Formats: sequence, C-alpha cells, structure tokens
Amino acid sequence: MSAEEPPKKAPKSQIARNVAATNFSYTSEPMFLSATGINQGEIFFSGMGEDTDGGELSATVFIDRKNKQITYAIAGTRIDQGLGKAVADLKDDFKLLIGSDPEKLAPLKSLNIKILEHMGHENLVGYELNFTGHSLGAVLADCAAADMVGQMKNFGLDIPQGITISSVTFDNPGAITQVKKICDQYVMTLEDLKRDVGYKVFNNRDNVINTMDNQVGEKYTIVPTDQKPLHPFYGMCANIARKCKSIPVVRSIFSHLSRGKLTQQIADHSLDNFDAVLAKGAGYVRSPDRKRLMTIEEVSTGKEPLKYDQELFDKLKVTPAELTQQEKQQQSFSMRHPDGSIIEFSHKQLSDVLEEKKASLPAASKAPIPPKGKWQSIVAQISKKKSVTQAISDAKEAKKLGNVWKMLKKPNPSKIYMQRSAEEVMNEVVAKKSADRSV
Repeated sequence: MSAEEPPKKAPKSQIARNVAATNFSYTSEPMFLSATGINQGEIFFSGMGEDTDGGELSATVFIDRKNKQITYAIAGTRIDQGLGKAVADLKDDFKLLIGSDPEKLAPLKSLNIKILEHMGHENLVGYELNFTGHSLGAVLADCAAADMVGQMKNFGLDIPQGITISSVTFDNPGAITQVKKICDQYVMTLEDLKRDVGYKVFNNRDNVINTMDNQVGEKYTIVPTDQKPLHPFYGMCANIARKCKSIPVVRSIFSHLSRGKLTQQIADHSLDNFDAVLAKGAGYVRSPDRKRLMTIEEVSTGKEPLKYDQELFDKLKVTPAELTQQEKQQQSFSMRHPDGSIIEFSHKQLSDVLEEKKASLPAASKAPIPPKGKWQSIVAQISKKKSVTQAISDAKEAKKLGNVWKMLKKPNPSKIYMQRSAEEVMNEVVAKKSADRSV
C-alpha cells in the first residue's frame, strides 16, 4: 500500500489500528506507524525484511504500556521485496497448501517467548494482546495467538480473567489445519482455544487465496464501495456450486469458476481493500451469516446500531450504569443520539422497554404485526391509507437487501445498507422463536 501523506490522527477502532500495523510490517514506513498511534520507542521488535531466526519472517511487535496493549503484526507474501523474500514466502505458501508446517512457525514461537521474557509473564495481567496479519501473515497470526495461549498456560496464567487475546486477520487463506496441530502440541482442544482467543477474519469475496483452508474464527466479508460486482455469469456458477453439494467434483469446478478472473481475484486480495473499508470507512462488512450488511462501527464494537427513537433512547439510557461483565457482554445493540451520545443495551433491555411501551398504548393501537409476504405487505400498507404506488415502493424497499439481482445492479453498498429499527429487531426475534417452536 502507498500514500503521499501520513494520516493526521490514529484510526478510532482497534481493527483499523491492526490494518495500519500490518501495513507497517510490510514496509516499515513511518506513515503507517503514525496511523497506529504508537511511538517509535514502543516498538519492541521489528524484523523488517530480516532473516529472523530463519524463514525470512517480517513482523513487528508494538508495546503500548500506557493502554496495556501489545500488537503483534505479521506481513504476508512479499513478491516485490527481493528474490530471497519472495522464494521464502512462496515456499511457506506451498507448505500451507499441502498441510505442512511453514518455516516461519519456529521464529514466531521464539518471538512469543521473547515477549514473555521481556514483559515478565506475571506483568501481563490486564493486557490486551492483538495478533494480526494479511494473507500468509494472517495464517501465521492465528498460529502465533494459539502458541501464545499454550505458552501462557504453561506459566499458569489465567487467560479468561486476566488477559485478553485476539487474532484479527485480513484475507486469511485459512489456518484451521495449523492451529489444530498447535492445540495438540499443548494438549488443549480447539474449543478451549476459541474461548481464550477472539478469532475474527475479514476476507474479501472468495478468491483463489482466501479459500485454501477453513477458518478458525468467524468470517466477515468486506464490501468496498468502489469494488465492481462480478459478471452475472459468475453468480450463476456460484448457484450451481451450491446446488451440487452432493457432487464434490462439480461443486469444486463451478466454485472456482464463480470467483471471476484471476487478475481480479489478486486485486481483491490486496491489503489496500481492507485499509479502504476498515480504516477509512469506504464500504461495509457483510455479517458472518451473509444476511445483512454491517457498519464499521458495529463490527468494531460488536453492537448493532439501531435507528434513533427518542422515546426508546430516553427510557434505555436510565438503565442502571453498574452492570456485571456478563451483562456488558450481552449488550448487542447501540443507539446514537443526534448530539453524538451513544447508549448500549441488550435484547432483554430492549424487549422490556418495548413491552412497557406496548402496554401503555390504547387497545386500538395494538395492531398485529404485518404479514411478511410481498403482496400481503402491500395490502397491509394500503390498509394504512397509503397510495398503491407508495405501498409498492415501500414493499420493494423492504425487500431490497435480500434481493441478489438488485445488489448486482447496485454495487454501491450505501444504496443497499438499511439500518434496522428496534421494532424490526424484536419482530425478527419473535418470528424466529415461532419458527423454532413449529419445527
């Protein structure tokens, strides 16, 4: 990635900081260092293009003692930084493809030991350890996080209560095979590891690189504003692949065909796309279930921002401020006031306030939830004395997000992202519970 001037201020979210730190691990350019908000004196280790105990590892470890954060960023395959680095990286890429251990694993584990010795393992309580990387570096970041957990447990550290560890990676080829090997080495299960490490993967749409193996954590798909949609032919291939799950050979062929031209796949893989979406906000992120688009704010905080409702805001903001850690983790929504203030709340808090609001309405106002079907929705809108034209328009708008063809014709995510209201969220919960009971 390149830019003419360094950013004037550090990115707000940790995810944006991870993108900047990963960029720095590739190039060691000060402009990316300023983007992380970390001073030069806080770089504990920087293996910029050096042979770090073998494997030509390129990584940087930032230690922020003030905020108790350690960011461990690892570069991916470096084709344009000399023949030696390119050969070493491509060799590890091939080893990952065949399920073998990359040569960079040994120096990664050695670097973990150096961090523990430098900090003093007893002094890490209260720290956040953020592992991050792109491409090959993404796989290595997932592995380094797993190895750090194993080494900490050998020291007797209680990770869930005292230390926060995360691995946030970009266009990750998939690290499940390597991470399982590390789990076996430290005699721990993958489920235990995932409880200790917050694994999160940000990939672009499928390409030949980011589909090499399965992911360890939840996968989010970025949708850059200026990224053109693929030709409908590739969408047709994807549909065929999905319908041929029982025929592996056919599924594999059409799955590869659905990814578009190789040149476009390589362009999609670039770290620039993730800098644009996650650091600069030029796009959206598709949820792991691929059913809706998320704002960068929601991805960073884990709270879905709902449409502002003055009455709900006033009632929810008086919720007792002293919450347990478990209650804070259950807060999955936020609402922003026009003055900029934000409140966070849980499903239960929202449900209680809406039930209270519903109980205070006159009996005539407690209308049933409109039916979900397209034409039933139009009839329901007409019954509210709207014009037929407006009713049809509203019905189309409501279905826009789920209409794949319209998304293909409208590549700009700002035209298809729709912020949900509190009532829409609760209606969805009620509908899901009813469906579960009927099964």
